[in-house]
Amino acid sequence: MYGFCRDDGSVILQSTVSTCVDDISAWMKSNRLQLNTTKTEVMWCASSRRMYQVPAVPLRIGADRITPVNSVRDLGVYLDSDLSVKTYISNCFELFRCPASDTECPKVAAPACTQLCHSLVLTNLDYCKSVLAGLPMNLLNKLQAVINSEARLVCYSNSKTAEHITPLLRDLHWLRIRERITFKLCVMAFKCQHNQAPAYLSDQLQQVSQVESRRRLRSSSTSSLVVPVT
Repeated sequence: MYGFCRDDGSVILQSTVSTCVDDISAWMKSNRLQLNTTKTEVMWCASSRRMYQVPAVPLRIGADRITPVNSVRDLGVYLDSDLSVKTYISNCFELFRCPASDTECPKVAAPACTQLCHSLVLTNLDYCKSVLAGLPMNLLNKLQAVINSEARLVCYSNSKTAEHITPLLRDLHWLRIRERITFKLCVMAFKCQHNQAPAYLSDQLQQVSQVESRRRLRSSSTSSLVVPVT
């Protein structure tokens, strides 16, 4: 559940959310279901310059008072109140990075190590990476460091820490983190164009040639996509 308000509407929004949750709880009880309010988290989102205006008072959810938090986990992805995704990136960096020291890196057979890196590290990095689109490189560099360390681990016997990582990534056919994000977005756009994606995604994309305009544009003859503004 989410809502939107301006600076002076936070109190009204809190009351509306509490009332809405009460109605949901009553409906669930009438259908012999139970709403577990103890597992509920509340987070206020705002830009970094307006975070000081975010209310810190607890929100009433049923009989409980929920204190707002700075980050929440949704489907395995950590979302920050300032939408920076810093928590998610930091957790991935600490969880999946390989130690740089040669004495700490285990000597594993290359095929087995490659399979482990794909199944345990790269798969998790690729999960929901479309939410990282548009982030600055100073944040993405942490995830790139994870990919670099895993590449050195796979090529442990033939690489050194001081060597450039580009030849290793090219030999392993691994994309960099920004290229992985772009590839994910391109795959999603391809599926939307060919009716292989859910309707809530396909309906948000239109070809430039299908968008009504007062005059014919040169871009209308291309396969470019546009997201309609509602």
